[in-house]
Amino acid sequence: MEIRSKFSRRRKKKDPSLRIKVASAIEIFISIHGYDWLKNGSTAVVLRDDHALFVTRDVEGINRESVIALVYLKQMYSFQDFKTIQADAHLRATALGQSVLNQLADQVASQLSKVAERVV
Repeated sequence: MEIRSKFSRRRKKKDPSLRIKVASAIEIFISIHGYDWLKNGSTAVVLRDDHALFVTRDVEGINRESVIALVYLKQMYSFQDFKTIQADAHLRATALGQSVLNQLADQVASQLSKVAERVV
C-alpha cells in the first residue's frame, strides 16, 4: 500500500471542474453567438488570474494583465471534428455532439492547465 500511494502522489490528476467550466463556457458562447463563430479562427478560451474563464472572438480587446492562460480553439486537434458535428443540426443534437464537445473541452482544459502552470 505504501509504495502505491507514493507513486500515485507524483501523478497529477486532471481537474474535472475545469473541463466542465470550459464545456459550459463554449455552450454559452454558442447560445449567444450562434454557429457562425465556427468560421472564425481567432476564437479563444481565456483564463484570468482569478480563475474566471470565458470564450472570446476578440483576443486583442481583452486586458492582458490579468490573463494567465489563453488557448485558441483552432489549435486543438479535435476542433475540426467539433466544427463538423456542430455544423449539422442532426448530429449536434445526438450524444456524439456532446461527446465531441467534451473531448474539445478536455483538450482545452489540459492546455490551459499546462500554460497556467508555467506562469505560476
